[in-house]
Amino acid sequence: MNAEPEFKGSESKPYQVFISFTDITDQINSEKELRFQTGLQYLLTKISKTYINLPIEQLDSAINNSLAELGEFIGADRFYIFHYNRKQNTFSNTHEWCAKGISQQIHLLQNLPINDLKEWAALMDLGKTLHVPDVSELPKGNGLRIFLEQQEIKSVISVPIMENGICSGFIGLDAVRNKHVFSEPEQMLLTVFAEMLVNVKSRSRTLELLQKSETKYREITENMSDMVWTTDMNLQPNFCSSSIVKIFGYHPAEFEKVPLTKLYPPETIEKIHQLQENIQQKIDQGSLSPNDQWNIEGEAFKKSGTRFWFSTNIHPHHNDEGQMIGFIALTRDITEQKLAELALRGSEKRYKTLFYDSPDGYLIVKNGIFIECNKAAELILGGSRSMILGKRPEEISPEIQPNGQKSEELVHYVISETFEKGNTSFEWVHNRFDGTPILIQVNLTSIEYEGDNQVILTTWRDITVQRKTEEQVRKLSRAVEQSPVSIVITNLDGNIEYANPNTFRTTGYTPEELIGKNPRVLKSGETSPEEYTNLWDNITEGKQWKGTFHNVKKSGELYWEQSTISPIFNDRGTITHFLAIKEDITERKRIEQEIKDLNQNLEEKIMMRTAELERSNTALEKARMEAEKANLAKSDFLSRMSHELRTPMNSILGFAQLLEMGELSVTQKKAVNHILRSGKHLLDLINEVLDISRIEAGRVSISVEPVEINSILREISDTLSPAAAAAGVTIEIMPAATDPLYVRADCQRLKQILLNLANNAIKYNQPGGWVQLKQELRPQNEKGIVPVRISVSDGGKGIAEEDIRKIFTPFERVGAEKTVIEGTGLGLAVVKQLTALMGGEQGVESEIGKGSNFWIELPRTIKELDRVQQNGDLQNGQQKEVAQKGYILYIEDNVSNIELVEQIIAANRPGISLITNMFGKQAVQLAKQHQPKLILLDLNLPDMHGSDVLEQLKQDEATSGIPVVIISADAMPKQLTAMLKAGAKNYLTKPFDISEFINILDTYFK
Repeated sequence: MNAEPEFKGSESKPYQVFISFTDITDQINSEKELRFQTGLQYLLTKISKTYINLPIEQLDSAINNSLAELGEFIGADRFYIFHYNRKQNTFSNTHEWCAKGISQQIHLLQNLPINDLKEWAALMDLGKTLHVPDVSELPKGNGLRIFLEQQEIKSVISVPIMENGICSGFIGLDAVRNKHVFSEPEQMLLTVFAEMLVNVKSRSRTLELLQKSETKYREITENMSDMVWTTDMNLQPNFCSSSIVKIFGYHPAEFEKVPLTKLYPPETIEKIHQLQENIQQKIDQGSLSPNDQWNIEGEAFKKSGTRFWFSTNIHPHHNDEGQMIGFIALTRDITEQKLAELALRGSEKRYKTLFYDSPDGYLIVKNGIFIECNKAAELILGGSRSMILGKRPEEISPEIQPNGQKSEELVHYVISETFEKGNTSFEWVHNRFDGTPILIQVNLTSIEYEGDNQVILTTWRDITVQRKTEEQVRKLSRAVEQSPVSIVITNLDGNIEYANPNTFRTTGYTPEELIGKNPRVLKSGETSPEEYTNLWDNITEGKQWKGTFHNVKKSGELYWEQSTISPIFNDRGTITHFLAIKEDITERKRIEQEIKDLNQNLEEKIMMRTAELERSNTALEKARMEAEKANLAKSDFLSRMSHELRTPMNSILGFAQLLEMGELSVTQKKAVNHILRSGKHLLDLINEVLDISRIEAGRVSISVEPVEINSILREISDTLSPAAAAAGVTIEIMPAATDPLYVRADCQRLKQILLNLANNAIKYNQPGGWVQLKQELRPQNEKGIVPVRISVSDGGKGIAEEDIRKIFTPFERVGAEKTVIEGTGLGLAVVKQLTALMGGEQGVESEIGKGSNFWIELPRTIKELDRVQQNGDLQNGQQKEVAQKGYILYIEDNVSNIELVEQIIAANRPGISLITNMFGKQAVQLAKQHQPKLILLDLNLPDMHGSDVLEQLKQDEATSGIPVVIISADAMPKQLTAMLKAGAKNYLTKPFDISEFINILDTYFK
């Protein structure tokens, strides 16, 4: 209302007042709705953060607190959660909050038959919402009305809790005092909270599974990015996890000595002191409870001086007896989160949605296109927000889903189903932006967004690791259940708690007859008491025992068992159970006895036959030696001839090039070009003959170590791209389907092989053709080796089937008479010989008119750093404080070996600085510049052999006194002796022992 007075002349009182009225009901309602929406968004965001890293034991308490906060916010009378027991076909009230003055019903609503509320249950199973604004309007005698009126409920709304498309329960709001029509925001509240509960429940199941596997996966904790630390009751730190190195850059021992002023700015130190005072005040007042927890955020400094943000959560720490022994805390680097929060504050208001800070991925889909997403969705896909928005779900999915249906068709189906039912849940495979496939649990809910009700809220949860973990647990379980040997677990008294099916097949007893009994029921009396005493002495002292039992089955039949019995320890190192793995060797024993009997009769015949074989072997050995001498003579001849031919060829090609640079007639220039081309062809032939002769004479040095394939393929592609482009051929590297693959190989020889194959693929291709380089993991072979196949494929003319067996033969050029392409016929022979030297195999598949696929297979391995970490060698090294300082120069071209040495030194001798380089020609210069106390040298370098590097170091006065230790995969005694004779102080063969390596370092850093 607006009023305006009017006056006549100079009168002080108005003679009339104009009044206008404006209806602002809609404005007031809009403001009220906006305040409600804003408050609800803030509250749900706060609650969703509550469940991040929430311990399982605090889950029920957190859910009850969430019900109270949400119920009070919307002014409900009762807020509750029900869960189904499908086996018993019942449902029970698991969590309940009631407003002041409203009676609790949870104790009355346990194990209720689902069939009593078929109408309600049917709606929940369909994923639909139940909304009854007025219970009294339901038909009289209706089961739902009777159920609600018994609790004095006037209005009710409930939504289902859907897990993988199946209803596992429901949550609801009751109006008891007055009837109430529940609004869309209140309905949306229930839907979002139901999804939170599903995610929290799923996380809890996963956490329980991981906790059960804690012993096996303990090393994962050591590599976690968060820092765990504990204090005593006086808040003095007494433990800190190794993750401190990742967060602060200090080792635990260093961190304890660093003053606060070097770790934190003044404002953070003030927060720490205030927190300590608050905790100490609670301790002094005796008001400290197990549920107390504190959180502090602030800025800190890394060892390098870099400034970063951290968050620390602290809560009381209790021992197994429930006694409080101090405090435990988790510190996390939240720099990226803080930067995101700062950026968020400055962005437009529409990005401050309810879901932006959620730990689950949230996206909004309109017209089949992503129009909004949160940070968690970016992390799941490994890309930025701008890379996601505007895309359709099928664009970031494989063409075919695991169920065999096309992604594009399935997207249309699930969107239609969501609009029809209101929500739907399913599992889906998406592709990260780096191409990695990930398994996502997807929940779709139709919502109203900015006035449009044709919008879908998409919730993502990455369950890739969860599925892998579940599959691993299933595999382990099946392995035990299907094992062909007997597996038995007993308690400390020796009574059987578990036995696998083979145990019952072997003994003839049923599970009811063995479980809970002592294995002494299997004693036959044939095994001596001393053997049983020795067994118990070993396993009770924590040792493993191996031996043989002569036992008796239920049928009375005697049988032999080869047994291994070991103690099982808990996390504190206490023996809790014993594990026995037993194999029935009765048949083997029988065969051994038969063999012994046969041996007695065959000894004389064997002696006679041995004499004959010795005479034959002598003759064969003589023939073999003569053949080897002949072969060696041939190889020596080829080697000498190849070497001698290179000298005149150098003159021929040199003078031909000089002629080419001068003024020549057309005829003369053509002749010189013929000389150069033929000379180069002959030089290639000489080089490859020399390679063949060296291999056959055993003069090729092979240094086998872990080699990462993808880096080799990239180098081959970069090297040959100009030649491929000149020939009109495209060369590409096919993406690997697994993590980076490593093989045991000589790096330089592997490059030589692949360059040879790729050169052929380009040379024998056609304009517009292609060459593909590919790596793939092959099944384990009969030797127990898992090979990696490296393929070079082309779209050339192909090779006839009858010619394929000839192509690896020296000087054999299939179809040479039909082509003008020059070649020696030795390249593939060299490939075959070098592959065999590295313990691999080679092959080819080809089809006329479609192209060829040449491949080699080498044994798979892991990089040296991973092997050491798996074996625990880094942790088992000499962990002691040392004060050595100085430099080590490491000349090595294998990145994984460099990483290994870096981590060993960082973990064990942090005062030593490591300088690395991949090329031998830079060794002398770097040694002069840094004057290291020790030089570590690999032999198989990309530009020169390590022996030449050693010679250069020893010849230079400035570096001759620096000790050199060789680290090489070449374990030949001849090589080792040669390097030590040339001046090396020591020679370590890969893989080397960590303790031995540290001892060598300490020798030169006293």
